[in-house]
Amino acid sequence: MEQKRCSKCGELKALSEFYKRKDSKDGLVGQCKACYTASGKRYRDANPEKEAARHKQYRDANPDYIKRWHKANPERRVAYDQRYRDTHTEQIAAYGKQWYETYRERAKATSKQYYVAHCEEYAASAKRWREANPEKVVAYQKQWRDANPEKWAGYSQHRRALKAAATIEDFDIMEVWEREGYTCAYCGSTENLTIDHIVALADGGSHSLDNLTVACMSCNSSKGAKPLIEWLLWKTQLQMQLGQC
Repeated sequence: MEQKRCSKCGELKALSEFYKRKDSKDGLVGQCKACYTASGKRYRDANPEKEAARHKQYRDANPDYIKRWHKANPERRVAYDQRYRDTHTEQIAAYGKQWYETYRERAKATSKQYYVAHCEEYAASAKRWREANPEKVVAYQKQWRDANPEKWAGYSQHRRALKAAATIEDFDIMEVWEREGYTCAYCGSTENLTIDHIVALADGGSHSLDNLTVACMSCNSSKGAKPLIEWLLWKTQLQMQLGQC
C-alpha cells in the first residue's frame, strides 16, 4: 500500500488518509485529513468574522446552494436546526416577538387559515391532552373563569346557543358588557352580573349582539324563558304589591 508522511503530525499514513489537491506535486494535501480538519477548525474558531463573511459571499454567489444542501442532507439539517435552537433560545424568542409585532395581522390571518385547514387535527390533539391531564384542565378552567368572568359568561351563553341550534353571529362578547356599562339592564345592579338573551333561545332567539344584554343573576333567573314584556309587567306588578313602586 502506498503511503505518505503527514507534514503536520509526521505520521506515515495511507494515501486514502489525505485529501486530494490538483495543484500539488503528488495530487494530495500535505497534511493528513485529521490534521487538516483540526487546523481548519482552529482557524474558524479564531476568525469567526472572516468565516461568516466568506460563507455569506459564497451564499450570495450561489443562491441555490443552501436549498441543494438541505435536500441532499435532510438528517444533518434537522440536527443542525436542533443545535441552533438549543443554543439560541433567547434570540429566537426575541425575533419571533419582533416579527409578530411587525406583522400582527398577517400572523393572525396565517394562523387562522392553518387552523381552519387542520381543525380536526387540533381538536383530536386537544382532546387527547384533556383526557391525559384532567386535573390540569379543571385547574386551568377555574383559573381562567376567575380571571375572565365576563368572557366566561359569554362563553356559557354561546354554548347554550349551540345546544339549542340557534342562529349564532360572530362578535366580541366584550361589546355587550361595554355597551351596557357593566350594569344590569333591568335593575341597574353592578353585582353578580351575567349575560342574558333578551328573546329566549327556547322562543327562537338568536345569539347575536342585538339579542344579548347584561343582567344580574336575580333578574336573569327571574326572567328565565319568559317574553321580556310579560316578565316586565309581572315584575312591575310584584313591586307594586310589595310597595316598591
